[in-house]
Amino acid sequence: MPFDSYVFVLFFLPLLVLVWRAVAIVHKPALGPVLLGASILFCFWASPAALLILGLMILVNYGLGLALAAPGEREGSLRRKGLLFLALVLNFTPLLLVRYLPRLGLLFPSMSGVEREIPFWSTLWEGMAASGPENVFVLGTTELAGISFWTLVQAAWLISIYKRHLEPEGLMRHGLFSLAFPYLLAGPIVRYEQMGTQFDNLDAPSLPTLATGLGLFLAGLAKKVLLANWLGAHADTIFAAAAEGYALTSPEALWGVFAFSFQVYFDFSGYIDMALGAALMLGLRLPENFAAPYRATGFIEFWRRWHITLSSFVREYVYQPLAGPAPSFPRAFLGVMAGLLAIGLWHGAALNFLAWILLHALFLGLNVALRKAKGPGLDAFFSGLFVRGICILVTFVLVSLAWVLFRADSLPHALALYRALFDVTGSLSLFANGYFSGAISLVPLIIAAICTFALPTAREVFLGCRDGSRPWLNFAPTLSWALVLACAAFACLSVMDMTRPFIF
Repeated sequence: MPFDSYVFVLFFLPLLVLVWRAVAIVHKPALGPVLLGASILFCFWASPAALLILGLMILVNYGLGLALAAPGEREGSLRRKGLLFLALVLNFTPLLLVRYLPRLGLLFPSMSGVEREIPFWSTLWEGMAASGPENVFVLGTTELAGISFWTLVQAAWLISIYKRHLEPEGLMRHGLFSLAFPYLLAGPIVRYEQMGTQFDNLDAPSLPTLATGLGLFLAGLAKKVLLANWLGAHADTIFAAAAEGYALTSPEALWGVFAFSFQVYFDFSGYIDMALGAALMLGLRLPENFAAPYRATGFIEFWRRWHITLSSFVREYVYQPLAGPAPSFPRAFLGVMAGLLAIGLWHGAALNFLAWILLHALFLGLNVALRKAKGPGLDAFFSGLFVRGICILVTFVLVSLAWVLFRADSLPHALALYRALFDVTGSLSLFANGYFSGAISLVPLIIAAICTFALPTAREVFLGCRDGSRPWLNFAPTLSWALVLACAAFACLSVMDMTRPFIF
């Protein structure tokens, strides 16, 4: 049940909000079971088979959590380390089976061009594969998106128990935390420490908070169906042409690059806004995951703004254990490279993902070197408004160029688009090969650029700025805002039947 489906928007979410408010009036302790039941229904709608697997994993993880939380044992004992290792292996195994081994041709030899069949695997796992950046958990003809996110949430829970930062609080509570639908599919990657106290105090939000959640949800929906899908159609055209070896002019290739860059941003950030909004309509607050990353002045700042919960997870569980509390340069370098490699592999097991993250590593290294070289004079120079604007533009262009490796089906296809992009010897027309229908094709790109660089983010509009201040476009549940949201809802509902899968 995708967030941008008619079933979710018109039936599931409104009905749940009504039931939620009614139950809050009658018997607040029942809100936990209501949310758990709604989340189970949400999962069942997507994939009964996958729900069964997740349910079994929840039981296994809760048992392992109880074992890790057993008192009277030395903190770093071999038994507890062994239990944690076993728990992590068990949790990452489904992700490995579903997303990585098929792409490496280990479970599906025919996928790697070797003509032989393994009847057992073909029967049990037929149709199980994840393509490109679409992080999808597929079992037969059914699918449950977000296995990567779910795995990291479970891993963080188990590690927190191992470190004795928390204890299991009952199987139902663990099931609720594991299956809560707002963050199940694609994050944000939450910690139990962030959600546990909220589950203890479930209540119906105030009407202004409900209106804020609805506004944030509709803003995310508009990002997805009115911008990301529109841009994605154009990006697909260009990337498919490059992959098939068709002629591309440099401006056409550049248009495709920027189209996908904005598509992936509005797709993912749109989903997160919908998740934050849906949760807020139930009185739950999820952690921030995007902070205008395309306004970053460098790659260090970009990764602090982009997919914040993933960066935080990698920093805490990969970088810090390797780098240590006071890292030397070699250990810090090792930690950074391991963290970036983890991010790359988390997105997919293909050479283009590895190349994508290595390119980011190069840009991060240059960013660090520039920071170390800066003196008082350069600090003043880079703090100027014009220079900051140039830095934002350069960072955005480099990030967009790197996205080519993320989007392309393979490394050769990415290189084909790069060749077209930097080939300025041929035609410099945007419309030379008929991929676009005139200047109207530029409209989504212009709108996306204005929304990204000139307007406040959806979070700033509906929740306020990160520093606690409010932007000039201040949301309030007024008649004017109701009309704006009604128009946005109508526009979204008009084109939702042409929706495209989320990029996870």
